[in-house]
Formats: sequence, C-alpha cells, structure tokens
Amino acid sequence: MSDKTTMQLLLEARFQQLAEEEAEASAGPAPQLREEVFRTLDLIDLVGEVGDLFTGKFGEATTEFLDLLTDPEGDDDFGS
Repeated sequence: MSDKTTMQLLLEARFQQLAEEEAEASAGPAPQLREEVFRTLDLIDLVGEVGDLFTGKFGEATTEFLDLLTDPEGDDDFGS
C-alpha cells in the first residue's frame, strides 16, 4: 500500500471537486432559465408581429381603402 501525504490527499479532493463542478457546468442551463429565455423570445416575436400589423399591413389596408374611395370601379390608370 502506498502512503499518501496530506498534500496529495488535498490535491486529489480538490481535483475531484473541480471535476464535479465542471460536469455540472457542462450539463447546460437550468430548465427554468431555458423556459424563461424561450418565453422572452416568443414575446419578442409577438411584439414584432403586432408592430408589423399596425405599421405595414395597416398602411397597406388604408392605402387600398383610399384608392377605392377615389376610384370605386377599381380601374387603374396604370398600363391600360
């Protein structure tokens, strides 16, 4: 049997602790954090879609409505 010194025992214990910490860190983020990140991303996507609705699509609908008011038959002056 080999006699281990106190320093060797302390080093082995510290290396074991570091290996356990590294294994925990490489396991990935906590499930709660992961869920919160995806909720936040979904919320950002929803806000973007609502913004698009009220800026782009609302403007297009308003323009088409005004075109119908000025030209009820829908005749365009383009290319005909």
